[in-house]
Amino acid sequence: MMNDKMMGHTVGLNGPLRIELMPNGISAILVRPFIVRCKSGRIVEVPAGFQTDFASVPRAFWRLIPPWGPYSPAAVVHDYLYATGLVSRAEADKIFLELMKRLDVPVWKRNVMYWAVRMAGASRYTKAKKRNV
Repeated sequence: MMNDKMMGHTVGLNGPLRIELMPNGISAILVRPFIVRCKSGRIVEVPAGFQTDFASVPRAFWRLIPPWGPYSPAAVVHDYLYATGLVSRAEADKIFLELMKRLDVPVWKRNVMYWAVRMAGASRYTKAKKRNV
């Protein structure tokens, strides 16, 4: 069973993250928008129908950090920001870190995840940005 933090009750302005799992068992589609307010005041609305793979963690590391967990709402927002290019990559990564903190993700885990996207996320962000041009 997923707890309140895992579903984003603590960050979602319009309630918890609502998803439908895809047949592959890894990806999901939002069945309603998920809206968050960042510390900066920025409102991010991930629309219904957006497809996410949650945290893009290489399978070899799933025992330590699986693709879904208490950080899932933050990962969905991060996926959306990368997919749309609405903010810079650095800003998307900072929002990811901020939301993980608000979701009470342990410090060590959120720092590992933040630095992983900082070091390895450039190609994914660039590919998405090219698609949207």
